[in-house]
Amino acid sequence: MVVTAHQQSELPGGHTEADLVAAIEADPDDTAAYLVYADWLIERGDPRGELITLHAEDPTCAAAERHLERHRRELLGPLAVHAGHVTLDWQLGFVRAAHLIAIDEPAVMRLLDAVLESPACRFLRTLVIQLVERSALTAIDARLARAGSPRTLEQLELGTPEQYQPSDALLAAFPRLSPRTHSWDAIAARIATLSPPALALDPARLAPVTVRDGGRALPGHMLIYGLVAELQEDVPLGLVALLRATCDPGVLDRYATSLVEHALVALPFEQLPWVWDVVATLGGPQTAHALAERLATQPEPFVSSWIVQCLERMATPLARLELFASDPNAGFPRVDRSTHHDADELVRAGSDPRAELSPRLAERFAELDLEVIEGLVATAWTTTLDDALELFVRAPRRARARGLVWAHGKRKPPSLRDRLLREAYPLELRAFQLTEHGPADRDGIPLHVGATEPVWLVHPCELSDGELAAWQSWQRAQRPAYPQLDRFLPALPRKKPSLTLLRAMLEPFPAAAALRRRGFFSGAAGYGASSVLMRVYRYRGIAYSVQLDLARRKIERVGGSELPPVVIHELARDLVAAMND
Repeated sequence: MVVTAHQQSELPGGHTEADLVAAIEADPDDTAAYLVYADWLIERGDPRGELITLHAEDPTCAAAERHLERHRRELLGPLAVHAGHVTLDWQLGFVRAAHLIAIDEPAVMRLLDAVLESPACRFLRTLVIQLVERSALTAIDARLARAGSPRTLEQLELGTPEQYQPSDALLAAFPRLSPRTHSWDAIAARIATLSPPALALDPARLAPVTVRDGGRALPGHMLIYGLVAELQEDVPLGLVALLRATCDPGVLDRYATSLVEHALVALPFEQLPWVWDVVATLGGPQTAHALAERLATQPEPFVSSWIVQCLERMATPLARLELFASDPNAGFPRVDRSTHHDADELVRAGSDPRAELSPRLAERFAELDLEVIEGLVATAWTTTLDDALELFVRAPRRARARGLVWAHGKRKPPSLRDRLLREAYPLELRAFQLTEHGPADRDGIPLHVGATEPVWLVHPCELSDGELAAWQSWQRAQRPAYPQLDRFLPALPRKKPSLTLLRAMLEPFPAAAALRRRGFFSGAAGYGASSVLMRVYRYRGIAYSVQLDLARRKIERVGGSELPPVVIHELARDLVAAMND
């Protein structure tokens, strides 16, 4: 909840309302802090000041109830209209605990927004949400994590501990909030009552799972039985929640990695689903890399499909990057390097490893992030200057991103030809580097670019000859040097390439297998379809389809749009690489 400029007016002694709010947030049980705040509110005619005073004298007095009823709308704000679905417990003029009741996700989100926007809930301590749909738990968690307030929240009850545990983002936003856990003894006793599954896996081959105080969580076989019961059979044990609460993430990551390394060899296919559930639930960066290595060498399409789904479910930065870089011919890839698919998510993944990585994984992370950056250059991914500074200069990737060349500009009025062919409008652009202080030219002299102006990583085909030569010289002097401005083939005209010239360069013509590894796929069914491959390239938000007829050795665009020079050069890079494969 934001303190407005009006609310920032100073108190005697130089304190502001923000100081009073901070004092209560630091110690929500300090009655004296509330009473000082009450004096400030009473001086300004705010009825909450008198309510604080009445509650301090007697929390259950009739006068406080009458005052609350008389000023209900002003005191509750948007929460006043939801009285029939909310139970509130008051403390010193503010809601201490709120109990929400809703039947579906839209209803509970309306109630939650009303609570978050209500001035009465500024110092909320306990939030209980009773709802029918379990599917809404993730949405509620995400909404609270984005809000980051009230900062005094220390207890959140959504379903049972087995149904819901606060996410890492939520726990980071609310330092007083704790995971909800069971005890190891209680879980072990419950597992002992279950029928053990028939699994052809020796627990001794898996990495040990130890808790932070040095003890072992559960015996190896019992841990496996419990995970199978909770994740595959929906037995509410609370085991995963307790593992996350008491074990270091690296311990769980190593355990999940050992499952990937041993279970895929030891277990028959019908016993693998529980493995994927455990890996997706407990795995971290080491597991993601192990899965990607398996994906690259896995001949069985069903197993490849499970691996891809597992990486998707993990949703960790390295898992996202590994999925992006997965071989297009291995299983069922979800991401094409040359498209805008999930570009914003990939950029954010590359800026936030979220974990301490070993030197080997840190190197892998940087390698994959550079592949993402290549895709951003090829597609003219656009963001605002503020976001570019956050994601490239102030983020962990800043060391490898300092040598990138950016651009901003405005579109020229489109010609009739541009409109007829639906081409991207020409640009008047200016290239610049990003420093810690903002945009600058090659000599480090600051440039003015608006915080919300669109900027992008410039492609060499977008620069004039003189600008390209100057920025290439600058970029090659940076450390680490990044070949962003070398993404074109010197044998093709940089500004006006053509498919005819490109075809003349290809001798021999690329093989189908090599093309498929670079994202080409089979064309339409019909005569000769087995020899026709296609690929979609994106540039400035427009999709351009290209078709290769291997039998007739032809390259054609599909549709009426002319291919921009950037697209032709990106196509040429793929074809030459396939030809040399």
